[in-house]
Amino acid sequence: MRGTIAIVVIVLLAFFGYQWGVNGNTPGQALGLSETQAELAAKAAAEEAAAEEARIEAEAAEAEAQAEAEALEAAAAEEEAAELAAQAEAEAEAAAEAAEQELAAARAAAEEEAAAAEDEAEALATAAEAEAEAATEAAEEEAAEAAAEVEALAAAAEEEAAAAAAAAEDEAAATVDAVEEDAAEVEAAVDEAQDNASVTVDAVEDAVDAISTEVSEGVAAIEEAVSGTDDVNPALTVEGFDFDAAAEVVADSDLSDQQKAVFRAGLIGAERNPDLLEGTLERLRDALDQ
Repeated sequence: MRGTIAIVVIVLLAFFGYQWGVNGNTPGQALGLSETQAELAAKAAAEEAAAEEARIEAEAAEAEAQAEAEALEAAAAEEEAAELAAQAEAEAEAAAEAAEQELAAARAAAEEEAAAAEDEAEALATAAEAEAEAATEAAEEEAAEAAAEVEALAAAAEEEAAAAAAAAEDEAAATVDAVEEDAAEVEAAVDEAQDNASVTVDAVEDAVDAISTEVSEGVAAIEEAVSGTDDVNPALTVEGFDFDAAAEVVADSDLSDQQKAVFRAGLIGAERNPDLLEGTLERLRDALDQ
């Protein structure tokens, strides 16, 4: 019995020694009373795997959460972008509407300015037309006044010329009458000298010389009256009329500015109407003493 127990003990010791030495199990672990090293290792490995799995799941969850956060951020950014786009579109529409309103206002202002400018242009044209009509009427009135003055001067000059011609004719006739009377006196003196022997020949000759002198002076006066136009400027005659030369004579003369203006107007009218030329030149020659 003791041997059996010893054998059992030896066997147990060998078993526990083997378990302890080879497997590292304690007697309780060898008997199954506690977990063995392999079980502990397996359990540790399982726990480690579970921890790793949990870590992986946590990382996955974290990545998923981050992805969701990023998705939320992206959605928020997209929403914000949409809001910004809508705001920009609204601002663009408002700006376009404001620009359209400004354009309409500018067009209206331009149309008003154009209408005002057109009205002003019409007013200026009307005023210019009125001024032109007034100037034309004034010029016509001045021309009529100048023509009337020229005609009056022409009539006066013609009257003066007629009076001068009549005076010259009267003077010539008086001179001729005086010469004839002197000749009659000479004849009477000769007759008396012949009748009166007491009259000397010298006295008769003196009387003849005196009468001849008077006759010569009378003839010279007649010739001067007849040929008084020898010193007339040819440009102031009908035959040799030259407007530029006649106008230069008037401009260089001692006439007043008013007379120069009147005679220049008369020359212009005479140049256009030859019927007025002779009377105008006569009045001009009379004014210039030619």
